[in-house]
Amino acid sequence: MKRRSGGFSLIEVLLASTLFAILAVLSFVLLRRGSTLWRDLVESESANLQLAKAASRLRAEVVTTGIRHCAVGTVPASLAGAAKDGSALWFLSALDPATGEMVLKPDGTPFWQRNIVYYLVVPNYHQSLFGSDCAGGLGPNGCDDRCPHKVLIRKVVDSGVATSPTGDPNTVEEKLLSDVTPYLTRPSGYDMALMGAEAGVERAELIATQLLWFEVKLGSAGLPAEVNIDLRAVATKEAQSKIALGSAPLSTGPYTTNRLLSIVPMN
Repeated sequence: MKRRSGGFSLIEVLLASTLFAILAVLSFVLLRRGSTLWRDLVESESANLQLAKAASRLRAEVVTTGIRHCAVGTVPASLAGAAKDGSALWFLSALDPATGEMVLKPDGTPFWQRNIVYYLVVPNYHQSLFGSDCAGGLGPNGCDDRCPHKVLIRKVVDSGVATSPTGDPNTVEEKLLSDVTPYLTRPSGYDMALMGAEAGVERAELIATQLLWFEVKLGSAGLPAEVNIDLRAVATKEAQSKIALGSAPLSTGPYTTNRLLSIVPMN
């Protein structure tokens, strides 16, 4: 009987090479798909994080005011589509700016210290920031529903006579602003520094990014003392890989996450 000498035949080498090539291709496809899924998951979690940050701040502050001391408006258009950027919500706060403690009058009612202003706006230079220039367009709520690069800004405003926790409420108590338009300014990218120089503004903060939508309504049929807030954020990189970001409606769809808040102010 003839014995086979050591080594592999040409056919065996070709079969092994073919199997190795198939496994390599399969591994690459699986790795690429896994990488895409992971990236999409990270983007989705990032959008959820921004919503959570905004919701947490709004809940904590709105509950300390009173429905009669809240007002809602809209932010002027920043984009070429001429749709307004979103809502502006402002309300009186009785919290001491230094300690965060509630300040009360001798009769136990709140001693209003500041106006708190929240509003959604498209930053200046957003084209260089994000590599795309959103055209914008009118959404179902009358505001822009295409640009997912908006930011939620919070400002603390001491208007008129300076209000102090130890001052006389009859002469220095903060009044609800009748018009917040002068405060609805656009930041330079994510830089809030210049906003601190605006008249009456004590503090300006960027609360959340990646936002598409901030819609506020006061009261509802069942709860007239309720503040209803609709927040929406977009997984921008995931959306950008599939659609013409900035020119297509995004108010609903697989890339948009929303959070609804119903807050009843206690004062």
